[in-house]
Amino acid sequence: SITWLRSLDSDTYYWRVKAYANGRWTGWSAPFTLTLSSGIPPALIDPVDGAILENTSQPTFLWEAVDGASRYLIEVSDEYDLDDARAVTTYTNSITWLRSLDSDTYYWRVKAYANGMWTGWSAVSTFTLSAGSPPMPIQPGNGDMLEYVSQPTFTWEAIDGAVYYRLQVSDEPDLDDAQSVTSYTNSATWRRSLDTGTYYWRVKAYSNGSWTDWSAPFTFTLSAGSPPMPIEPINGAILEFTPQPTFTWEAIDGAVYYRIEVSDQADLDDARDVTSYTNSIIWPRSLNGGTWYWRVKAYANGMWTDWSTPSTLTLSAPAPA
Repeated sequence: SITWLRSLDSDTYYWRVKAYANGRWTGWSAPFTLTLSSGIPPALIDPVDGAILENTSQPTFLWEAVDGASRYLIEVSDEYDLDDARAVTTYTNSITWLRSLDSDTYYWRVKAYANGMWTGWSAVSTFTLSAGSPPMPIQPGNGDMLEYVSQPTFTWEAIDGAVYYRLQVSDEPDLDDAQSVTSYTNSATWRRSLDTGTYYWRVKAYSNGSWTDWSAPFTFTLSAGSPPMPIEPINGAILEFTPQPTFTWEAIDGAVYYRIEVSDQADLDDARDVTSYTNSIIWPRSLNGGTWYWRVKAYANGMWTDWSTPSTLTLSAPAPA
């Protein structure tokens, strides 16, 4: 009997024996065969084959423990043949991957070192890392009309584990030229004043080491709102002996000031204009007798309303003495 002192690899071997007796060797025995096997490789447990893991970039791997195993080698790759795999040695049958992995499909396998030899590799298993569903836009709602607002506030669904969000706004539906803002909460007030018009917005979250996809774009329209309604003089009024009439119009919520134009031309191309900080003004220049046209607009929340529809008034000169 003898214990072989040289380590043998997993393989098939042939052995025979002869004896030295009475001063001579016997012939060799008929050969016997034996196969050394390092045992069945570990069975993979988690992630299960085909798993989709959301909101993680450092997955935890688990496999069946092998009796007598002193260590394990795990390989992970984004290539099926694992030629460029990253390999890590662990002394237990579980490990949390310490390198952050991008959102992608990955392949993994493991083998055990037991009783002085490595098992074969386990079957390859696959899993997909996903940053999860993108945030759902909330406000402005899709298709909303916002009046008297040039710096809208955007809100969206909060994502568990999100570190920050990226918000994009553009007047182009493909958002190729979008302006971007980073927010550490699920809300942001746009700091750049936007002109009136239709805009598109979307948002994504950075969570667990990777970005979600962009949300589906929402649209909204900024409007300066309805212009002030002229009140006095009423349209078509005839004012006698009043070269400096008083003009009054509807007040606009949030208006900082107003611009009023007065002209003796219907198209108001050569209009005289005055700025007023209230919704009424006494015309500072004396007007000649005749028909005059006037209109007004408001500056509110960073933008001008449109002009009101022109009203007319007629100034009657005093009768000759």
